[in-house]
Amino acid sequence: MHYLELELLDVLKGSGTTLAILDSCVDGLCFWDLEKPENEWISPGFWHTLGVNPESQKHLTANRRAFLFGGDCQTGLIDDSDSGLRRAHNCRYRHADGHIVHVRARRIPLGEKGTQRCLYAVTDVSREQEAARRFEDHGQLLQNIALFKSVQLQAILDTSPDAILGLDSDWRIAAWNRGAETMFDYTQGEILGSSILKLVVQQDQDRMRNLLSSVADQENHSVEMHGVRRDGTLFFFEVSLASLVSADGVTLGLAVTIVDVSARKVAETALARSEKSYRRLYNKTPVMYFSASPDGTIISVNDFGASQLGYHREDLLNQPVGMLFHEDDRGKAQENLVRCMESPGEVFDWELRKVRRDGRIIWVKETAWAVSDDLEGSFILIVCQDVTEKKSAAEALAASEIKFRTAFEMLPVGVAITGTKKRYVDLNDAFARLLGRSRETLLGPNPDGGLRFIKPDGRDFTPEEFITVRCLAENRPIFSVEAGIVREDGSLTWMLGDAHPLGIGDWGAVLVVRDITEQKRLQDDANLFRQMENERIGRELHDGLGGHLAGVRYLLDSLKPGMTQLADSVPIRTINHCSDLLSEGLVYIRTLARGFASQAEVKTDFETEMLRLSQNLETVFGVNLIPELDAEFRPAQEVSAQLIQIIREAINNAIRHGQARTIRITANGSLVQIDSDGIPMPERIEPGIGIVSMTNRAASIGAKLDLGRNDLGGTRVRLELSPADKGITV
Repeated sequence: MHYLELELLDVLKGSGTTLAILDSCVDGLCFWDLEKPENEWISPGFWHTLGVNPESQKHLTANRRAFLFGGDCQTGLIDDSDSGLRRAHNCRYRHADGHIVHVRARRIPLGEKGTQRCLYAVTDVSREQEAARRFEDHGQLLQNIALFKSVQLQAILDTSPDAILGLDSDWRIAAWNRGAETMFDYTQGEILGSSILKLVVQQDQDRMRNLLSSVADQENHSVEMHGVRRDGTLFFFEVSLASLVSADGVTLGLAVTIVDVSARKVAETALARSEKSYRRLYNKTPVMYFSASPDGTIISVNDFGASQLGYHREDLLNQPVGMLFHEDDRGKAQENLVRCMESPGEVFDWELRKVRRDGRIIWVKETAWAVSDDLEGSFILIVCQDVTEKKSAAEALAASEIKFRTAFEMLPVGVAITGTKKRYVDLNDAFARLLGRSRETLLGPNPDGGLRFIKPDGRDFTPEEFITVRCLAENRPIFSVEAGIVREDGSLTWMLGDAHPLGIGDWGAVLVVRDITEQKRLQDDANLFRQMENERIGRELHDGLGGHLAGVRYLLDSLKPGMTQLADSVPIRTINHCSDLLSEGLVYIRTLARGFASQAEVKTDFETEMLRLSQNLETVFGVNLIPELDAEFRPAQEVSAQLIQIIREAINNAIRHGQARTIRITANGSLVQIDSDGIPMPERIEPGIGIVSMTNRAASIGAKLDLGRNDLGGTRVRLELSPADKGITV
């Protein structure tokens, strides 16, 4: 228990003092230590009058002064007189919900302790102050009952919308203005001489009697009660009374002003309901609301804001707002408040860290602006949102984006995002390398300038045939489109692309491309090798096996003339049957051979084909083919086709039988010669399918074929052409 409270209890032992306190104390007590003026015992009733929880306040003079309004006296209670008489004065305090409380403080003498202690009884006179204000509006009309008989005064009274009555000493109505007639629906003739209680509902008549009885002791008084009209309808009115005294001091009666406050009551009820809804909205909205003084002291905070930080609202009032911020952010928070005060009305926002009561750190986004009014002065409004999860999500998203970007850039294939308004929105380095352009160029206004995109058959792609354009037009994925990129320097890169529509904002499609240049080259080489091998198999089937079977059939047929005496014998029938089977086999083998070795005309330039053959042999077999062709050697198309087949057969024999590593082809005038190193051909050799095939092809173009050894230690194949007969241009 506070020492001042103990002293006060000791003082109250005397009955006279106790009676004075009980007579004066209405809404609270303040017991002040004049020797230590910072100490003051303040009763719970005083704090309840201000709407404050007593347990949240200390018994300090500074705590009470914090609620004083504006420029009212510094102490709000102190009276400089040391006499034993009661001294009363009025001052204003700010209620916890913001409205002004008018307080009358009466000093109570304490005998010997009067020089060391000061006791005040506090009364809430807010309603009296309001009544006094209203009385002033009508007081001049009610000075004397006799003035009601004045024509000029009656005219003034009749223009008032309020009911103005004069009462005699028995509370009977002696004067009645037009405002009263309108309000209660009684004429002057009907109401004069009636008791004023006739105008009041039964349950409020005792209150009216008390008011009429006590008015002589009051300067003025106003009370709200229910009135009743002539038709019995009820309404709220506010009644104000004043004594009418003659010049010689004789009380003549009472002046009564009645104001219809029904509309105001409805408005007050609606306002109270609205204020309740607003306060519920203010306190329960899931956003933190603060107001702070220019020096950063918390003036108000809603319940949600306090609970989000782990506090009760009372814990934060009058505390520095900086206490809520992380120590590393307090300086920044103070700077932001200063900026707000320097630019009133301008909205500022920032994100800083706050620390909950339990120590947990949260990120908040605050929006603040400085405002001012005549009642509160300047202060800062702050709207605060917890963005901890949003901040964490943003950081996780940023980390994920870094991972995605890293993976995007590290992909071994080219990836590009095409736009609906722009060719490329984004792409990785692999895509830029594949097109032979920088990222900046490809992301610019002319990404494809100087590039040609061709199909496998050599024709150019039209703009409508681009894979990304097609997938957007058809709204479906398109896979495995082969295209060649021809650059300004003539180099050719083949790629295989897939495209998929995205439909995300201005992103049109994603394009994935792979470099298949090497794969395509190997495929072409494999196709060439397959073609060469098929032709070789076909020739061997046709010329080799077919020749052997034809020879056997020839031998069988040659036996027939010597066996005429055995006509229709078993041996003759057997020979004939075998000959027929061989004939059928020859037809089948030659048909099969034609499927392997097509006799289709070669429509490739001789020199170009030799260069291509050289590249393929180097790649597939590791054999060095050296074409030495005269610039003027241009054989006709049908001659060129046979020459190419003869050369291929000669090369095939040199590699297979002679294990050659270097082959030289010489062509000038009417002479074509193929020389190879490795193992030379034997001096005596039975013509096989390869030699037979070369001989037959040479004969078909009127050329002479000669086989032998050369100076390299290998084999020489020599062709002498007939320019006049076969269209050789020399």
